[in-house]
Amino acid sequence: MTNKDIYLSLNKQDEISVKKLLTNRKLEKEYTYNKDFIEIVLKNNSKDKLYNEEIVEEIANLIIDIMENKFLRKYVIKKYSFESSEEIQKIYMCALNLFKEKYFIIKKSL
Repeated sequence: MTNKDIYLSLNKQDEISVKKLLTNRKLEKEYTYNKDFIEIVLKNNSKDKLYNEEIVEEIANLIIDIMENKFLRKYVIKKYSFESSEEIQKIYMCALNLFKEKYFIIKKSL
């Protein structure tokens, strides 16, 4: 283990979001699935600034994806539990669009 490696441990529930990270062929990574968690090690043996930025962007995308697909959905379902499932889906889609718009504005300003 080097101090440059990044270790992530994520719930099995976040498997869809994790698969997006794992499909990035540019990153050197190792992963294991155990009973409850997905363990990922992102290797960083490179001093290449672009590679490091790629790692940071992929981790940020992973966090955003989990927020969109897990926490935002749970919040909308809980908050609007008295609505029909069709209406909840419409509210979620609207909230998701607002979330993406705000994230895009933040990302653009960085």
